[in-house]
Amino acid sequence: IPGYAMGLFTFQGKHIVAESNNVDDPEDWENDNYCTSFLPDFPLDGYVKAARILTTLGLPFGFTATAGLWFSNCVRYSRWKWRVWNICFFLATLCTGSMFLIFRSGLCTKVTYQGVEYFTTCTLGSGGIIGIASVVGWFICGFLTFLYPGISTDSSDAPEEEHIVREERISSLAKVSETRNPII
Repeated sequence: IPGYAMGLFTFQGKHIVAESNNVDDPEDWENDNYCTSFLPDFPLDGYVKAARILTTLGLPFGFTATAGLWFSNCVRYSRWKWRVWNICFFLATLCTGSMFLIFRSGLCTKVTYQGVEYFTTCTLGSGGIIGIASVVGWFICGFLTFLYPGISTDSSDAPEEEHIVREERISSLAKVSETRNPII
C-alpha cells in the first residue's frame, strides 16, 4: 500500500477512494487521519519486536539518570553514583537508538498479510526525528556525566583548604557537645 506511515506500535490508516479500483496508484489512497494498532495476526518480525522492547527499556534508564541529576544540586553524590548515572544515560542511548532496527525489518521491504504481498519502503518520519534528538540528548548527558569527576569519599583527595575547614567543623562540633554534655 503506497505511503503507509508505520511506527513501532501503530500505523496510520488509509482507505482507497471509492471511485477508483487502482490500488497501485498513490493518488487513489487517502489518509484516515488517525493511528491504529497493529492487529494481533499482523506479521511483525524479530527486528520490530526487539526495537519495541529495547526502546521501552530505554525510558526507565533515562528517567533514573535524569532523576538523579535533578537532585544533584541538593545531594552530594559520590563518584560511583555519578558513574551509575553515566551508565544509565549510555544504556538509554543504546536502547532508544534501537528503534531504528525497524529499518532492517520486513516492514521496510515486503509484508505478506492475509495472503496479499505488499512491497514497502521506509522513510524517516517525525517520530524518527524526535528519536534522533532523544538519542543525541541521552548521549550528551552520558558524556557530560562521564567527564564530571564527582565528589571523592576519600578525604586524602580533598584540597588542603577543605581539610582545614573539615578540621574546624569537627573541633567546633566537639566544643559544642562538651558544653552541652560535659565529660565527668
